[in-house]
Amino acid sequence: MAASTVLQHSIDKISGEDMAPGKTPAEQKYITREGPVFLSGNQAYLRLVFEQVRRDREAGLHTGGFISGYRGSPFGHFDQEVKSVSSPMAERDIHFNPGVNEAMAATAVWGSQQVNIHGSSEFDGAVGLWYGKGPGVDQAADALHHANLWGTSQFGGVVMAVGDDPMSRSSSIQQQSEFQLSSFGVPVFHAASVQDIYDYGMYAYQLSRYAGVWAAVKSVSDIAESWYMVDVNPERTRAVIPADHQIPEMGVHTRWPDQSVDQDERLAKARMPAVHAFVRANKLNRVTLDCSQRRFGIVTSGKSYLDTLEALNDLGIGEKERDEIGLAVFKIGVIWPLERSSLREFAQSVDEIMLMEEGRPFLEHQVKDALYDMDPARRPLIHAKQMHGEELFPSHGELNPSMIARAIHRWMQGRAELPAMGDWINVLEN
Repeated sequence: MAASTVLQHSIDKISGEDMAPGKTPAEQKYITREGPVFLSGNQAYLRLVFEQVRRDREAGLHTGGFISGYRGSPFGHFDQEVKSVSSPMAERDIHFNPGVNEAMAATAVWGSQQVNIHGSSEFDGAVGLWYGKGPGVDQAADALHHANLWGTSQFGGVVMAVGDDPMSRSSSIQQQSEFQLSSFGVPVFHAASVQDIYDYGMYAYQLSRYAGVWAAVKSVSDIAESWYMVDVNPERTRAVIPADHQIPEMGVHTRWPDQSVDQDERLAKARMPAVHAFVRANKLNRVTLDCSQRRFGIVTSGKSYLDTLEALNDLGIGEKERDEIGLAVFKIGVIWPLERSSLREFAQSVDEIMLMEEGRPFLEHQVKDALYDMDPARRPLIHAKQMHGEELFPSHGELNPSMIARAIHRWMQGRAELPAMGDWINVLEN
């Protein structure tokens, strides 16, 4: 279906017989059960709370929502989005309380996970959402660290909407928040599109409840500020509960009292193993482009994944060419903690891996560590920031399709060259 046709279909749905009585088209995009729905990245983050509360009430749980954060690009207009749907939010007991700063907002969301600790409540839990840009993660570090150690309630859960600006177009510094988030023990999803923001966000709530952790869904400004026709079908984001994992007796959810040493032990022994099991069961890291006989593998995530797809297209590498070369692409949805089993399975099927990531190496160290003890006869050669001792990708700024295309062409020289690849490189160089 053409994009214009899909967009018109969405407009028809929210302005015709499917529209809830008394609701504006702006409100309808948050409460409709079917898609596609035309959403910005900011709107996709906001819709997550509506959807989780709806699912809870259909399952017989009486939950509400609590949203707090601090605005700043790419969330500069987030508070305006929230205020535009104040009526349906009130109907669903979703409360918005913007923070004086990011730390105050994180502390407030932390409190939302203590609904039933100090006495009974009319609610079974609160669905929390914290939003902020990269410097906000730095500013709120102490509150976020404490909040994640305390954990989430059984019927609550917290998603962090994290917006990074890797080229500091509207910030004083460049950002790569996964380093900070991982130091707090917060799992990090890296969205490559608005569809990913929504899909990963719904999985993140389910992970947050299953493992008792806060879960971050990171997107760079180019993604968070873009628009997309999002498929909101609930079945595409219905999580599988791991059948091969048992939550230990110490539990994962917030409790009182809970000493810091006990919190740290539970994070290491109960929560992180649950995160790994959840990511593995739901195939959040997986092959997205395959071939009949693998020889070469690309591993990437986030915006770099989309840039890689564009680079392959520019080089004339389609399905037929991938089969000829033996090239497959492995997309990592959860960049921390890296779930090893699916990556190792992929690595055993290829001779060489090229890892594409923006900024400082973050996935690179995890990937190499995950594959270090493989049988040397089956362990692939890994190219990341460097190839044969020379720089392949910079450790600053952002990547783009042209940079990735040049790297793939350089990688394939003497291995599997196609005429179209050289033609495109000539275009880039001349």
